[in-house]
Amino acid sequence: MKQAVIFRFPSIAAAFAFLCIISVSVKVDAQCTPDPQYTNSGIYPDSATNLPPAYVGTPYAETITLVVPADTFLGTIPVKVDSVVLTGFDGLPAGFTYACNPSKCSWKGGESGCVLISGTATAGMEGTYPLKGYVESYAASITVPFRDTVTYLRLVVMPPQGVGEEGGVYVRTSAFPNPADHSTQLSIGSLIPGEAEIRLVDVTGRQVWQTTRRFVHGDNLVELPLNTCANGLYMYHVALGPYHAAGRIVVAHP
Repeated sequence: MKQAVIFRFPSIAAAFAFLCIISVSVKVDAQCTPDPQYTNSGIYPDSATNLPPAYVGTPYAETITLVVPADTFLGTIPVKVDSVVLTGFDGLPAGFTYACNPSKCSWKGGESGCVLISGTATAGMEGTYPLKGYVESYAASITVPFRDTVTYLRLVVMPPQGVGEEGGVYVRTSAFPNPADHSTQLSIGSLIPGEAEIRLVDVTGRQVWQTTRRFVHGDNLVELPLNTCANGLYMYHVALGPYHAAGRIVVAHP
């Protein structure tokens, strides 16, 4: 018989004591594969990093890898973890779905599994989508399941990646290195000259850096300072008149 366990950790993510890590690679199949390099219990990314953004018109497929602990403590009493179950997932943009491996979204103690979030955003869906994951944890010493909700995850839907265009006029962007430590260089190609605004925001939409530059027709290089940015995912936005481009940068200080 399954029994519930209460994980005594400082956050709901730690309370479940499983690891979820976001893969930045896009998958085309409908079933995810747990990433074997992750073995420690916990949750990653944390609330400061969060999910990578989705871009309008680009298929999105991100894998969350779960590593469930084999045992934990109830107060000072050691208990065996029977299983962790994801019972539901709310808040995804229209047309986005989640799928588990195994398909029942239940993972035994000491076992790894994963959840695949996938879909394709369309124009008009830009914005931030707060997500809720409903989880039950089971162990061998409590008679009822311990239920709680993971609420820090959010999925940001961005305009088409690295391009803004209208009437054949566009800007294109890329960043190198990425991931980056102290700084990265934006390469911005434009078919029109003009005053451009470059902004860097975190996954909550908070602006952490901004500048304006006079762009020329052709290639423009902009050094993006990252010294004061905490590790995590950030989005840069380039606005040139009515045209807009966006991309993502991962900050990874050693």
